[in-house]
Amino acid sequence: MQWSGVYMTTLVAVLGTTISPYPFFWQATQEVEEDRDRGKVTLAQRKCATEREKQDSKVDVMTGASFSKCSGRRRLTACWLRR
Repeated sequence: MQWSGVYMTTLVAVLGTTISPYPFFWQATQEVEEDRDRGKVTLAQRKCATEREKQDSKVDVMTGASFSKCSGRRRLTACWLRR
């Protein structure tokens, strides 16, 4: 095993594709648990989102997307400066 650029790229790709799906399942499970804590125990009760839940989701997605974009730009800038 050599610590070459190809090896590191492959390692990051494998870890990224393995770990990335996990947060989606975790988030969905967490949302169901929160609904149950609020008294929504049946599927019919959990089917529709309230306006507050829609707004909270929008803020959550926008915040996550902003952090993701900043992180990606930071990595691209670091790679560009490293050349």
